[in-house]
Formats: sequence, structure tokens, C-alpha cells
Amino acid sequence: MYSFADIFSTMRYHLHLLLQHFPFVLMHVAALLLAWRCLRRGYMQCCRQMPCMRCAERTEQYQQYLLIVMVLISLLLSLALFYSLRITLYLANDYVYMAGVLLGWRRGWPVMLVAILCTACRAYLLGSDLIWQVYILLDVLIYYLIGSVLHKMLYLGLEDFSWNEILFVCVNKVMVSLVSAACWVLLMQDSWFAGFNILLFRLIAWPLVSLPVIFLLLIILSSDYRQCRTHCYG
Repeated sequence: MYSFADIFSTMRYHLHLLLQHFPFVLMHVAALLLAWRCLRRGYMQCCRQMPCMRCAERTEQYQQYLLIVMVLISLLLSLALFYSLRITLYLANDYVYMAGVLLGWRRGWPVMLVAILCTACRAYLLGSDLIWQVYILLDVLIYYLIGSVLHKMLYLGLEDFSWNEILFVCVNKVMVSLVSAACWVLLMQDSWFAGFNILLFRLIAWPLVSLPVIFLLLIILSSDYRQCRTHCYG
């Protein structure tokens, strides 16, 4: 079993590793902002030209396209970092989670499908073993399903998101990570050491990567939707 010293030592290791590679996290943030700026221009033009009744429909398409683009960018950055520097950093599941939260089960599935294909491609190229491939594909489904449940629980449109809703989404992202880590422990019952390492990483270090990205995504998308409604209803 772990002692407290082992737990704190593992936590320090994960945090040190994350801080050491934090510039590469900023690359994902920069990619998100670049993709957002490119897609936002067309979205705002449509908001000025389309009938007001189609504003919500166009917003969902815009969110869907942005999340799919970010899944693809995350795959490319992940492969580039792994092959050049042997750094493993992959944020696609965060965008799958946001697809569930923002779009729900029926409208967010294209993002999930693209993420499953990208994750399978990444696992194949990185030479992962079978049990790990099963887990990471299951991981995509877990993130999407729980995100879709939260979509039902919020009962609010994106334009009505306050700081409370944003905090709710971020806190539940940590809970999704814990559920995912617990699934790994169940799959690898004979290797609880690896499962506990993943659990600590998902609880302590990974929120420092994923929560700022999710927070930024919610802020810019809610702001865009409010601006679109302003154009529609003048």
C-alpha cells in the first residue's frame, strides 16, 4: 500500500512534470484561440444575415465545428510532441466532454465519433497495447455520456451561463476524470499501482491543464452567442 510519503512524492512528480511541459499546454490554448478566431468570423456574418429563428441552429453548428477542429488539432499536436520530444499530451477528451455539455447526446455525437477515430489512430501510431486501447476508447464514451447528462441537468441556454454554471461544469470535469480513473482500476485489477497513479494524476495535475481550457471555451462561446442574439434581435 501507499504511505503518505509515497502519495506526496507521486503528487510532486506529476506537478513537476506538468509545470515542466506547461509551454506545450499553452500551444493548445493558442491553437484554440486561433481556431476560434477563424470560425467566429463566418459565424458572426451568418448571425447578421440569417433569420433570427435559425440563430440557435447556427450556433450549434459553430460549436460543433470548433470542437471537431480542436479534436483534430489536439491529435496533430499530440503526435508532433510525442515523436519530437516524447511528450504525451492529448486534450481531445476535454472537447468531447464539452460537446456533451453544450450540444447534448443527439447533436454532439459527430464530435465524439471524430474523437474515437482520432484516439484509435493515435493509439495505433503510438503502439499501445490492447488493454490500453480499450480503456482510452471507453474513456471517450465516459466523457461524452457524463457531459450529455450535465447538458440535461443545466436547463439553461449558453447565453444564460453565469459563473455558477461555469464552475459547475468545471467541477464535474474533475469528477469525470475520477470516474475514468476508477474504470482503469477495474480493468486492471491486478495492477492497482498504475491505477492509483492515474487517479492521482487526474485529481491533482490534469485539472491544471483541462480546466483553464474548458473555462476559456465556455467564456468565448457564451460571449459569441450573446453577440449573435444581439445582431438577430437588434
